[in-house]
Amino acid sequence: MLKNILGNWGANLSDDAYAAGLAALGVLESRGTHQYHPSDDPDTIAAALAREFQNGDRTLLWRDSYRNVQRIEYWQETIHVNAAALAEGWRRYLHQVNHERQQPRLALNFGWRNRTDLFDFSALTEWLKYPATQISALVFSPGGGIRTVYISKVAFSTSGRILAGRIQYGCARIAK
Repeated sequence: MLKNILGNWGANLSDDAYAAGLAALGVLESRGTHQYHPSDDPDTIAAALAREFQNGDRTLLWRDSYRNVQRIEYWQETIHVNAAALAEGWRRYLHQVNHERQQPRLALNFGWRNRTDLFDFSALTEWLKYPATQISALVFSPGGGIRTVYISKVAFSTSGRILAGRIQYGCARIAK
């Protein structure tokens, strides 16, 4: 697969590192482009990822802060230029995950499938599903200013009886 989702960003990395770096970048730019200062320190990046995923309670929209980008030069901009540090930060974050329910989950804006002028949507989904990312779920958000996040945590006994749990479904309209 080509490593050109963001132009030449990360193109020199191994496939595993590129996939991990893309995943980390999408999380750090999910809620804002300057929410996290750029860092060359993988531990700082891992801590930021942990804050975003909130112990597995959040499904984040990959690079959602770029949802209204119209030109490729803006799409390819990022303050997080050290793709190798992002990849290592992602790997370190994964080492902190203690249970499969805490595995990272990402959502993609399904409207981006039509933005072939910016990037190859199918290639992005393949990179995010790459084994090195260990993403437990990759789901599609309908886009159009609507962000949907589904979170569920349920514990069952061996007999199938629900011991404890909560299921939350949320849908929020984001102002345009």
